[in-house]
Amino acid sequence: MELRSRVISIAGAKGSPGCSVLAIALSRCFVASGIPTLLVDADAEGGGLAALLDVQPLGQSGVIDRSATDLYGTQIEALLWFAELGRGASDDWNGLELAAAARARYPGVVIDLGHSSMPLQRQLSASSDWLLWVVVPDRSGLERADRALASGELKAAGAGLVLNRIGMRCLDRADEVLSSRHGMPVMARIKDDRRLPERLLGKQPARHAWGVQRTLRDLARSVHPDVGSVAPAWP
Repeated sequence: MELRSRVISIAGAKGSPGCSVLAIALSRCFVASGIPTLLVDADAEGGGLAALLDVQPLGQSGVIDRSATDLYGTQIEALLWFAELGRGASDDWNGLELAAAARARYPGVVIDLGHSSMPLQRQLSASSDWLLWVVVPDRSGLERADRALASGELKAAGAGLVLNRIGMRCLDRADEVLSSRHGMPVMARIKDDRRLPERLLGKQPARHAWGVQRTLRDLARSVHPDVGSVAPAWP
């Protein structure tokens, strides 16, 4: 069966809402369903995904060709490739062409946009099938998310909210207000767990993360039609 292609962008309204961890987890959900996937660090600050994946930063060499119209990655795991283009990215690059080239080469493309909204990030988002906004539903996170969503700077064919780090300090029913105000569905709700990133990244035992793994698999099925319903995303 020929796999269909999907480009998924992930953005946050403030620093460290969990975009990078979600991008890695979603990529591995795709891979677990046999979907060759390109994971892209397009955060303007750069370097975050490389650190989490424990791979050497790739820099510009070997990631972008000289005409900046092609995007390809370095294979880091079975069916998973990684590319980095955030730090020092040029405003002259055409994000629409980069996303189209990635889509043509990989059935699954997951792009971590970070929390900046520069021309490159806006173009990559505009080329995406889905834009997932990662929001920490405390007062600060919700206020920043509300402003970012109202600005309309990042757009995609489809958009949804991922509520992350839900804990005691989060505002009750705030996700419903944010969802209604901006006309976006809540795609996933993830409870606060300090060790969750290490578990999802394989640095801690994953047995206590089964619940969130199911949540992430459901999210993956929502944004890519070829994600299987039973394939585990982590060993």
